[in-house]
Amino acid sequence: MVLLAAFATLLLIRYTSAAPADFPGDETPYRVIPKGTVSPDIGIGTWLYGYLDCDKNFGNGAKGNIDEAYYDAWLISKEVNLLTKGVASDIDWNNAAALDFLGAPGLNIAQRPQILAVFANTATIIYNYKNPFQHYIKIRCDDPLKKCQNRPDQHPPPNPGDRSKSPPLAYALNSDPDSSGTPMINFCEGFFARRSLADAIKYGMSLADPHDQKLANYDNRAQTFLHELFHLDLAADSPSPNPRVDDLQINIKVNNDVRTYMAYGSWTCKVLARWQGGGTGVGSVGYYVQRNADNLAYYALAKYVMSKNGDTYPHLPYIWEEELAEPPNTKPDPGSLSTFVRKGNNFYLNTTDDLSSWESSLVGDHPSCPDNLNESEVRSPLFIDGFAPDSAYPDDYNSQVSAWKDALPLPDGGSDSGSGGETGQQIANVLFINPL
Repeated sequence: MVLLAAFATLLLIRYTSAAPADFPGDETPYRVIPKGTVSPDIGIGTWLYGYLDCDKNFGNGAKGNIDEAYYDAWLISKEVNLLTKGVASDIDWNNAAALDFLGAPGLNIAQRPQILAVFANTATIIYNYKNPFQHYIKIRCDDPLKKCQNRPDQHPPPNPGDRSKSPPLAYALNSDPDSSGTPMINFCEGFFARRSLADAIKYGMSLADPHDQKLANYDNRAQTFLHELFHLDLAADSPSPNPRVDDLQINIKVNNDVRTYMAYGSWTCKVLARWQGGGTGVGSVGYYVQRNADNLAYYALAKYVMSKNGDTYPHLPYIWEEELAEPPNTKPDPGSLSTFVRKGNNFYLNTTDDLSSWESSLVGDHPSCPDNLNESEVRSPLFIDGFAPDSAYPDDYNSQVSAWKDALPLPDGGSDSGSGGETGQQIANVLFINPL
């Protein structure tokens, strides 16, 4: 009994605190109350408060958009019905969304408990009927660290000759600059330019095939909010027992040049998850995908979209690797088909297109500078030197990918690029569709 009381005391010290000195602030605080809840006071979640300059800078509806995104982030992160089950619990590691964003089954085994724990803890922190702890997140739109401004000297490009990096949609800190110890999220203009979750689902599902199968067409404010929550120690339960969730960078060899990209957006996240990595522990694919916020956010979003469209996975963009023996029938097109080539130890993106145009198509509206301003565990970009082989994936997934490939029309009007390259040359084809 004494030990139990001591353990409870430790939990209270770690997970509870008095309300911040500046709570509730000038704006009405908000916390999630599930629709249809009869006794909302029984469930305790995390209060949003402050909203510094949100309506002032982004219009009278800004606070409402933030609150709505917070509620919807909870819906995305928690299994609210049988179809979305598989995020905060019971992840099927062999389903296509998990394979695409969380890595091959044999390369994430050691990290699975922590990946699942981050999803579960985030959902619980937002709202849980049995959660006995009260938490607070300060919301700001006054940009205290001046990260929302798109100034060339503030966001230098990662590669020589590139345009200045675009600012983040939002950014997160474990300790607010003016309220020490209180987690903070600041929202930038790009956040408010995104659709709500409901509007994004409606928009994506209204598109003609294959555009309705492009996960990026479902990007939304709730997904951005969830991404920022993953950066907070409060939500991810980090740095112990779970590692901090970061914004990683990857290096991709483009012809003879090495280019650096933030692992934002579905394309770069899938490249990271398909990477061969090294082993099953530190340096493995699982080790890194669990530390990249957008890999987690896109997996959760994919599962939520599936709950709304009849359990169909929006699989574009996707990656496959094959051995080719003849010249390609079509020229790689940055809007639909790009090609990674392996020649011996050399693994690179093969393109003769204008690189600035290709990168614009690749990145879309995703920011190119990090939004996580907390301490990072991974300081250097990861070099993508090869993809995990098909043998690392379930046979039914490989068959599914082959069917997707055959069904997707290519720029010349055909449905398959055929084969190409020298005998024994390995080529990984990456397809993605231009935004409408």
